[in-house]
Amino acid sequence: MKYLLISNHRKKHTTTMAREVAVWLQDHAIACDIDDAYEPTASGPFDLIIVLGGDGTMLRAARRYGQCRIPILGVNLGTVGSMSNIKSSELLPYLPQVVAGNYTLEHRLMLTVRVYDSSALISESHCLNECVLKSTGARMIRFTVQIDNGHQHSFSGDGLMVATPTGSSAYSLSVGGPLLDPGMQALLLTPLAANTIAWRPVVLGPERCVALRPIDCDEAILCLDGQTCLSPQPGRWIEIRRAEELLPLVKLKEKPFLQTINSRLKPFNG
Repeated sequence: MKYLLISNHRKKHTTTMAREVAVWLQDHAIACDIDDAYEPTASGPFDLIIVLGGDGTMLRAARRYGQCRIPILGVNLGTVGSMSNIKSSELLPYLPQVVAGNYTLEHRLMLTVRVYDSSALISESHCLNECVLKSTGARMIRFTVQIDNGHQHSFSGDGLMVATPTGSSAYSLSVGGPLLDPGMQALLLTPLAANTIAWRPVVLGPERCVALRPIDCDEAILCLDGQTCLSPQPGRWIEIRRAEELLPLVKLKEKPFLQTINSRLKPFNG
C-alpha cells in the first residue's frame, strides 16, 4: 500500500503536517511520497491521496491527479476549505479508519479544456472549478459560442466562463451565476460583463460540448481554476467538455452543502 501526501511548500504548517503524517504511515507499514509543488519526486501508483491545505491545494491536486481514479481526502489547513472533508485536528484520529477503507466516495465532475489551431490539437488540460476566457485589458473580447453542433452565437464582453457544480460557489457565484449542488452532473455557462443583456447564466447538460471561436483580442487569456493561465493566439479556438473521469473525493463525515455555503456567505459584520 502506498499513499501520496500533497502539501504546499510556501506554507510551512502544511509541510510540517505532511512529515508528521508520513511518520505515522511508515510506522504502520504504509509507504508514502510527498508532493509539495516544489520538487516533483512522487512516483505511483498510489492507493490514496491526502491533500493537506486549503482549496487552492485541492484544486492543484485535482488538476494533476483527478483523472487517475485515486481517492482523494481533503484535510483543511487553509482559510476556507470548502472542498475538504475534515479539519487538520481530525486527521490522525481518522487515519485508522481511512487505512481500513471505512469511507464512502462522492464524485465531482471535472472539465477537459482543449485548445486547437484549425484542426490541430495544441494543448489539453483539466480543471475542477472553472475555465475562463477573458480579456486582461480594457478592450472587450469577441468570439462565437457554439453548443455541440448548434448555431454559433456572437459574444462580446469581458469574457465567458464554463464552470462545474463544484465551481458554482466560487468565481461564477461572484459574477452572478447560480449555485448548483456539487454532486450534480452539469455545466454552467456564466458571462462576464456581456455587451448585451441577452447573455445570462445557463445550466447545460453534462454531455454538452462548448466551443469558443475564433478569439478576437490580443489580450485574451485562458484561466483554469484561477491558477493556470494560457495565452491563446488570435484565430485559435477552445473546446470545453466534461472530463472522462469523475473526481473521487473521500467522505468520512457528512458535510451538508447548504450548511457549508451558509457559513461562507455570512454577511460581513466588521
